[in-house]
Amino acid sequence: MTKKISNFKLNPDLIRARCLSARLLARKSPERAAAEMGYTNTSMISKMERKTSKTAINHNFLARASLCYGVSMDYLLGMSNYPERDPRSVEQLAIYSSVQHYANQLLEGLTETIVKGASAQVLSMHLSMLCDESAELVDAVNRMRELNPNFDEDIKAGSLVMKQVDKINQRISSTRRRLSKESYDDNILRQFKSVLSDGSEKQLDLVGYRYGD
Repeated sequence: MTKKISNFKLNPDLIRARCLSARLLARKSPERAAAEMGYTNTSMISKMERKTSKTAINHNFLARASLCYGVSMDYLLGMSNYPERDPRSVEQLAIYSSVQHYANQLLEGLTETIVKGASAQVLSMHLSMLCDESAELVDAVNRMRELNPNFDEDIKAGSLVMKQVDKINQRISSTRRRLSKESYDDNILRQFKSVLSDGSEKQLDLVGYRYGD
């Protein structure tokens, strides 16, 4: 059910976390950020980033931070999970997140099968299907990169995304080789799962930032 717009409220804690994340993404120290935003010291930076701060969110600060850090106001206000200001880059990141989420769903389905005590033959079949679907994920990301020649430069940490895709592709190849040569071994699943879980646990790193404490 769609939430009423009148029920929407800004979350100050989230905004403070986003201010910190945006500065880290821009790789700027508090001193440098303060100077570029026209402040004489880092007091305002600290007040806007610190979780325990009692200072109200300053909208002028957010506008300056958006320009200084190169992120969208929607991201700082918590209305978007993507820091990119360019709509095309946001769309590309959304596509990547979508295919990654789909791969994780497939992995969850495989885990459920294991819990139910399926036979080794069934597990191997599911693992083979997971390889096929993950290969499609790799192809989709590579195709997106082909259609956008400046992918690595235009999207923050685009090269890290491709590095992760290469790791998944390598694991697909090695897993397929083992499936064709030997019976099912749960080590195969653990190794494959470790690669995909990197994308889930470090998703913020893939787009070039992480939340601070």
